[in-house]
This record gives sequence, C-alpha cells and structure tokens, in this order.
Amino acid sequence: RYAVPSWWPEVAEDQRPPLPLPRGLSFGSAKGTYLNDADGSELVYVPGGDLLMGDEGRKTRVEPFYIGRYEVTRAQVAKQMPDRKVTPDERAGAQGLSAKAPQTWFSWNQAKAYSEAVGLRLPTEAEWERAARGPKSTTWPWGEADPTHGLLNASLDDKKSPGLAPVGEFKGRSAFGAYDMCGNASEWVADWRDAARDRRLFKGGSYRVPAEYCLPTKRGGGFPPDYAKRSELGFRVARSAH
Repeated sequence: RYAVPSWWPEVAEDQRPPLPLPRGLSFGSAKGTYLNDADGSELVYVPGGDLLMGDEGRKTRVEPFYIGRYEVTRAQVAKQMPDRKVTPDERAGAQGLSAKAPQTWFSWNQAKAYSEAVGLRLPTEAEWERAARGPKSTTWPWGEADPTHGLLNASLDDKKSPGLAPVGEFKGRSAFGAYDMCGNASEWVADWRDAARDRRLFKGGSYRVPAEYCLPTKRGGGFPPDYAKRSELGFRVARSAH
C-alpha cells in the first residue's frame, strides 16, 4: 500500500513506525533512518515502552517518538538561521571546528526556536533517556561494557578529549541508532531542571568531563533559557510519532 525503501523488511516490525510517515518526514537511505524534509535532519524511530529512569530507576512510560540520529550541526544552523548573531566567544572558540560539529554556544531558547522552525521540537528528558538507553534501560547507549575512547568523546583514563568532534565519529550508538548520546556535546532537553523553573536541563555529558559524568541517567546542573556561553552544550531534535 505504501512505498517503502529496500531496507524496510530488515527492520523488526515492532521497531518500525506506523505508516504513512508523519507529514514532513521521508525515508532515509540508511537503514532505520527518516529525514525531516525542512532541514535534512536524520531521525531514528523510538517505539513506545517503559524506561527505568534516572539513578533511582523509576518506571516511566514513554510514548513512541522520533529523535535526531545526531546532534544538530553548525552547518544546519548556519543554513536555517543565516542572520543569527554570532557572539565574540563563539567566533573565537569555533575557529577550526568542522561544519559537521554540533552547534554549541547555543541557548535553550535558540534550540527551541530552531526546532520549531523546522517542524520539530526538543526531546523531553524521558524521551532523551529512552533513546540513549534502549529498550532494556542499559547503563550506556552501547550496553553494559565499560566506556572506551572509541565509544564516546570524553576524558577517560586521565586522557583528555582533544575537543568537540564532528557528529557520528564515535561508535557508541544506542540500540535505537542514535549517536553521541554520551559525550561530545551535552544536549538541551525540554524540561526545567527542578521546581524552581529557572534553569533548563541538559543531558549526556560532554568532551570536557570524565566519562562517568556522561552516563545517560545523570542530570546536568542546568542553565537559564537564554544562556549561550558554553562551548560544549548543543541539542538534538525530536518529534512525536503521531
């Protein structure tokens, strides 16, 4: 009934999104990927299910959704927001960075604005954590194995990271196909940090911290929504499945 790519039969039925795809999405060329037509973001599908969330492992139901396969890159933001004012800190700090590096020096308000302009949104904390930990709520995106330098971009074994890397360079992808959920750039999520509602939450750790601070269950300290001074804080997009 619906035209599907050649890789569609290779994806387990319970891992496929319902058809037709939501308006504004099309099939990607890589297995299990879906393209957001407005900005070319590659998305992966995360089926609904239960998550043992946070350090305390509270059972949380998450509805099906799509999330960015990668963090939003500098090239994507430059294309979609050509008139954005670049701060002196970013202009100096971003010299030499790849266009495929995550967009950082970016506030929660800016991340929200970008996402909505291309028909998407920021993931909730629960969505983000489910995308990172997979259907079995594993310790790390790749499972239970200890982190190594090939799996995530963070300080490890007293060896510091060389800095922000292009998205997808590290092999530690999640069971749902999302890369860099731990390390490289921390990521804004939709939620407030706490009941005070003065700081927005970020997840995932970054290249600037030891690997143990990159665990998907950890919660960043949070910053005000207009704060845009971090070289390691970016975002990825999401959208509901229905």
